[in-house]
Amino acid sequence: MVTLALDDDISGADGVNVALASAFQIHYLDPEHLYRVADLYLLRKTAQARDFLHDVYARLRSFVPGFNWSQQRFTATYPVHPIVADLAAAVRLYVPTFAFLPFAASAAGQALARPALSLVVLDEVFDHIEEELRATEEIKEALAAYDYLGRETIAQLPVMRRLQAKLTLKGLFVLSLDGRGATARELCAAMLFYDESDAEVSINRVEEILQRFAETAPPRALEKSLYGDCLRYCFNVTGSAGFDAALAKRVAALESCEAEIDAEIDAEIDRLLQAYAQARFPDWPLADENGKTCAESDFSLVWRGADRPGRLLWQDRTNESYSTKGNVSLKDKHFYDWKIAVLPPGLPVAEEIVRAGFDVWAPAPPTAEETDILRRLVALRTDDELFTQYEETARAAEVMLKARAELIWTRLFVDEGVLVIDGVRRQFDGAARGAPTLGEALAGMFAAQLDAYYPAHPMFAARLDEDEVTNLVGGLFVGAYVTDPTTQRLAGLFAAPLGLTTELDGVLMPDIGGPMLAQAWVREILELINAAGGEVVTLGEINRKLRGRPYGLLREPQQLLLAALVAQRRLEFVLSSGARLGRRALEGPLRWDEVTGVAASASLLQGAEELTVWAARLTNQADLPLLSDDESRATISAALTEWLERWRAGALLQRFEETPDEALTIRSSHLAETVKRSFGVTAQALEAALAGHLPLEEGLQRVSDSFGGSEEDFAQALEQTSILAEYLAELEQRIHTRDYVLLAESTEDEEIEDLRRQLLALTDDMHSLFDAELRRRYRLLWQDFHARYTEHFARAHDETMCGDEIHRQVDELVNSAEWRDFEMLSLGISLVNKQYWRDAEALQRCAKEARCDLPVRSLLVKRPFCQCQFRLARVGELTSIPEDLRYTVERGRAAHRRTLEMWSRHLSRALGELAAGGHDAADAVTAGNLIALFGTAMLPPSFSHQEMRLIEQALQNTVLPPVRVAWPAGAYGLLTRQELHERLAQWVEEMPEHPALIEVIAESNDSEKA
Repeated sequence: MVTLALDDDISGADGVNVALASAFQIHYLDPEHLYRVADLYLLRKTAQARDFLHDVYARLRSFVPGFNWSQQRFTATYPVHPIVADLAAAVRLYVPTFAFLPFAASAAGQALARPALSLVVLDEVFDHIEEELRATEEIKEALAAYDYLGRETIAQLPVMRRLQAKLTLKGLFVLSLDGRGATARELCAAMLFYDESDAEVSINRVEEILQRFAETAPPRALEKSLYGDCLRYCFNVTGSAGFDAALAKRVAALESCEAEIDAEIDAEIDRLLQAYAQARFPDWPLADENGKTCAESDFSLVWRGADRPGRLLWQDRTNESYSTKGNVSLKDKHFYDWKIAVLPPGLPVAEEIVRAGFDVWAPAPPTAEETDILRRLVALRTDDELFTQYEETARAAEVMLKARAELIWTRLFVDEGVLVIDGVRRQFDGAARGAPTLGEALAGMFAAQLDAYYPAHPMFAARLDEDEVTNLVGGLFVGAYVTDPTTQRLAGLFAAPLGLTTELDGVLMPDIGGPMLAQAWVREILELINAAGGEVVTLGEINRKLRGRPYGLLREPQQLLLAALVAQRRLEFVLSSGARLGRRALEGPLRWDEVTGVAASASLLQGAEELTVWAARLTNQADLPLLSDDESRATISAALTEWLERWRAGALLQRFEETPDEALTIRSSHLAETVKRSFGVTAQALEAALAGHLPLEEGLQRVSDSFGGSEEDFAQALEQTSILAEYLAELEQRIHTRDYVLLAESTEDEEIEDLRRQLLALTDDMHSLFDAELRRRYRLLWQDFHARYTEHFARAHDETMCGDEIHRQVDELVNSAEWRDFEMLSLGISLVNKQYWRDAEALQRCAKEARCDLPVRSLLVKRPFCQCQFRLARVGELTSIPEDLRYTVERGRAAHRRTLEMWSRHLSRALGELAAGGHDAADAVTAGNLIALFGTAMLPPSFSHQEMRLIEQALQNTVLPPVRVAWPAGAYGLLTRQELHERLAQWVEEMPEHPALIEVIAESNDSEKA
């Protein structure tokens, strides 16, 4: 049995869930199908895909009449039409091997290349199952009628309408498998027939085609019946006829019961509709995942970035869903911004609900066909005998009826339902009908009412919750993280709309009184404080003032306002214990549940003497004048400017932020946090004060606040700042030395390598940065390692790169007769292997590069290597250049002569022909001498330029025959794979580069040479 973790969207849709569950009743799912299903599952997980699917769904809802499947269902099955999942159980009655997931997987691969609105619809289902359908005895007559209509009726239609007629015929046949068929509107929705200019045009066209089918079909093959104000068409599929009759009998029995029982049936239908609302809106609060319903529930919608609390109530036909106890809370106008009573179809609103101030959500009246579908579903669910007797047929019918009931709910309550808000009837607009959640749908419908209630409410670009409040209080108002990107983002989203910030050089800073004190909600708070005359103003009083009209501010915005005023020392928090907390309380986590009210602060600022003391303490200038006049203000400002410039130059906090993650420790993080909340806040306060955005007194007061007004706290913060500076300086040195040690080459000197191991071990121990003894030991180890490594590297460098021995030996070889012979053979004869010459040239280049006059010891101070090509690992390679070059020349000369020997007989003939046809006597004599040499196979130790020219001319004037070579003798015997590979590679390298064929023989035979 194959299992697959389905998307939440799929598992949440009731009808689709049943269809998918049925799909897994197979014993094997092809791996290719499984991978495709997994791809479609992953497709829905990206934000880009969700936006795309939302756009496609909105377009289908706008263009296709009757397309009222929920977005949840649509997203779960895309690019397959949701109706395919709805019909899967009915199709399986006649094609037991059909399952939704394998079909979707096989069809989706092709569908993904189509336009976005071209879903997989019922005609592809018919094509997929047609072969197995024709093997089913129960529907042979229906298929005969299908074939007749396709062969005779469609052929008589205009050419331009035949394709639509064929698709209509296939769709109608599949829809008939559940015994109910379809109307023209339902077929348009199922097959995605639509006309963007006029929705009714496509319905009328399909209606005409269905009429033609009904008129020309064989007798009793295609039934036509009236349901409400439209015609329904259905092929006479007899597979479920017995079940349909039994179900119809059960429905008739229920309808003939007493009025009390009939009312119970209506109540059961109401409960079904209430539960199926969750299929349309996943956040529907009156039903849970198990289908259990509740009468009423709190519910919030988002307006201007704020959750607006409301109440949703389902009016029960027996009035049991809203008790007097429940209605007491519903009368609190300050708690709920909106209240809706959802009415079942055909039920008027109760007077108690009207008196409680509820708006009404009234559905459209159901059609006779819709009522019949709902009653059939109730009858099926209340009769276990139907499931016992008909099993698969009953389960398939339940799936189809549930899917239709969900579509009915959407039509009754959304597509054609109305909201009566403040006595005004409003239909759901396009955005609300296409909204994926109830919250989004109601937000659009109540926006105008909330705009009228709370016109002064700020426009938040996101939802404000307790976490954002905590971050803003500590980061912005206290000033510990003002420039932090997260703080700046939150300040722009929430603090700025409340008027609590001012901009300084592109950075949002907490406002100190000007624009902030002009805000209406701030004035309301301060008026309450002033009226209290020093007494406590409770949070309840503030809430009643700000929660009501015209502000509508809820708890979180109120907390931001109070925290901003406390940060300015205009207010103090009052706790339930009676204790009072000022600005310092904002530096740590604040327990809002312990705050019961606020009161005016005892004083706004410290006196001039205290502020001057803080300026002197901070700048370490004890002779600063008393802060009293312009001259003293200028002197103090100059001293503070010097301190600020030193702070900026040190960039302590910025350097810490750039520290690699692997170098951080809990202690260093705590140190940085303390420095940020003390000297970091101090620097930001002084920046604002010296720039003229704050009075100097306010700036110095914030300096005092950042240290809690305590000289001891200042001294402790100063000590911690010194420790952090030492830590960062040591860390930066450690990072440099670590990189140096890691880049330094292996020396094969055990003492140096032991020092390297000790240094790396200490480098990995970040806690050693705080230990003075370990820091001292690290510096000694580093000095020893650096000195030893520098001497080792420089000595090897000078011996290799600064001597003349390598160049002397190379020059001696290049000026020798052997080199001249090697050069003439390599460059003069096109037949020979040029690789030897290329290797020799590369060695010459290496010899030229093996010279460096740079001050290597000076360079090794900062990096463990020289700017030249020298490396310790290449010492042996560089010193062996003369020997390697000599070996290459010897091998090349020998290989070139072997190449000439391979074609000696052919060269003798070619030289003879050249001498016979030539006009130069000297060339003839030389050619004769070469012929004699090739005949004896005794080549001279060197060739002249004339000899090279004649050999090359002979080669160019003839076609070389295949050369016969023997298998190398060294390739016989017991060899490892590597040894065999090396010997064969060397043998191949010695072959000529000329494109002549080579014949390999078993043994060497000089008499058989070409």
